[in-house]
Amino acid sequence: MQPELALHPRFADRATVAGTVRDPRGQPVAGAQVCAANHAEELASKDREKPICTKTERDGHYRIEGLFPVRHVILASAPGFAPGKYRHGEGASLRDWIELRPKMEALGIDIALEDGGVELHGFVKDLSGGPIEGAQVAVDATFTWTAADGSFSAWVKEGPIFAMATADGYAMGHEDGVAPGHEFELFLTPEAVLVGKVVRAGEDGGPIEGARVLAVSGGWGFGPKSVYTDANGEFRIEGLEPGAYKPRAEADDALGLAKEQVILGLGETSAPIVIEAHPAFTIEGKIVTEGGGGCDNGSVNLEDPAQGRDEWMTIESDGTVRKRGVLPGDYQVNVRCRGYVSAERYERIKIVDKSVTGLRWDVSRGQSIRGVVVDASGKPVAKMGVSASLKPDPSKPREHQTANVWGPETDAQGRFELSGLLPGTYDLSVEAWRSPRATPAKPTVVEVPKGKDATGIRIEMPATGELQGSVRDPKGQPIGSVKLMASDGVHWQSTTAKDDGSFVFKHMAAGDYRVVAQTSWFEGAMRAPGTGDDDVQGERVEVRDGKVVTVKLVVESASGRISGVVRDEDGGPVADAFVESSREPDSATKSAGAGVRQGRWGEFLKNQT
Repeated sequence: MQPELALHPRFADRATVAGTVRDPRGQPVAGAQVCAANHAEELASKDREKPICTKTERDGHYRIEGLFPVRHVILASAPGFAPGKYRHGEGASLRDWIELRPKMEALGIDIALEDGGVELHGFVKDLSGGPIEGAQVAVDATFTWTAADGSFSAWVKEGPIFAMATADGYAMGHEDGVAPGHEFELFLTPEAVLVGKVVRAGEDGGPIEGARVLAVSGGWGFGPKSVYTDANGEFRIEGLEPGAYKPRAEADDALGLAKEQVILGLGETSAPIVIEAHPAFTIEGKIVTEGGGGCDNGSVNLEDPAQGRDEWMTIESDGTVRKRGVLPGDYQVNVRCRGYVSAERYERIKIVDKSVTGLRWDVSRGQSIRGVVVDASGKPVAKMGVSASLKPDPSKPREHQTANVWGPETDAQGRFELSGLLPGTYDLSVEAWRSPRATPAKPTVVEVPKGKDATGIRIEMPATGELQGSVRDPKGQPIGSVKLMASDGVHWQSTTAKDDGSFVFKHMAAGDYRVVAQTSWFEGAMRAPGTGDDDVQGERVEVRDGKVVTVKLVVESASGRISGVVRDEDGGPVADAFVESSREPDSATKSAGAGVRQGRWGEFLKNQT
């Protein structure tokens, strides 16, 4: 049985969104930038990475056409404000995306900007330090593009920022920092390119059109790049970083994996590879909510432990999930729908010699916990993450289905709702991901009785003080962009120093802390002058409620450098080679290579030794 053909979004009619951008007081904003972006896995990488943007008219109105009929986020930004995002619904039904359908014209997609915006500046450069014009930079909830000198600016929220840059002919580059106070500098490497063809295994070896090919690497990343094969089964995946790749091809009735890894150097295009795809099948079904509707926020996981297979199926707007290229096996089904309770178990799926479609997985409504998060003075705290963890009870096997439930962030009134819960006793925890701050030391215990929601829950954040500090070398020169970690032995907060070496933790609970500086999140503490690897680094400081305290960190200078020339086997210089250096440890308990640094040029210069 072949699965029913569904029109791929690439070939469907496009959609339109329109609305008005307003400031926090409800007044229209002229000249605001509005962008529609998607992360739909069914589209090729190039169709996901570039948003479609426009500017608002004098009355704040905008209109964006030509959008793929998939889930989109709609973002707005303007000078003087923090970016805003289109949201609709309340409580557990809050959504920050819109589902688009073919020929759909979505009107009234209004966006409110936020107060507290700051202007961020930076540059995008190639490995030699030259400017890259027209690079796309994603920062906070907005996009911007570089000028002829590689410079860019954007209005963002104050605080930690992660910036990503892309440009034609280059692999992605990224940097994290704080705004304001840091000039971002993103370096892009020349792209590597993977080319090849997908064919059916066997004697005929015919090409497969429309197969999705993923450039799977063994390293850390942002998800593999993907493309679809053309009528000749050919593909070309651009924008790759140097490294080892094992491309994978998926189709409705076939699955293939490259026989060998493909090693790509800096700016290298591979020799054409051939991926032989073997017979495989499609699984298709739908997550149905209580009352007959489709789940719009969930996933299905298929596990076959005997074969070591673990497949994830992403959800479409009506609750439909589809997985192509599934090999024969006996799959356990795990269903998740945010705000609903999964069944204790679902019927296993056995794939033998045909695809399986028309499956249905029901989820029930469950119960909810509703409440508010406030600070020590009773004022509401917005944009906090609240989660519920069910206290274990061995006599109730279904409890693992709702062991950890997250809801949308608290709104401007500090309100939250956690839904899809079974009766039981829950620990409620608060997380401050957007803006680091102290959270309650102990969870709030809430009892959800059978057949009744738990309402009126009040979570009070602890009273806090402010910690200000600086990082300097022994000569008093500031060391910028280093990472700071403050810990009392149980709880911790982190931030990044500005370019002038200053940093601040605005909301820290009272207590004794040790503050250390690191060159990156993945390395050990920077050393104070005259100390070794076995010495305790950092400074102790006592934080008091309602007070501002200061701390000064003095660490070894980062002005040393190593220079040299990289040559090939014939003695010729090698341009754009990567150079790594590692500091030799002076501790018997630490291995060499703990302080790896990476350079950029054939004639290299290292500023951290």
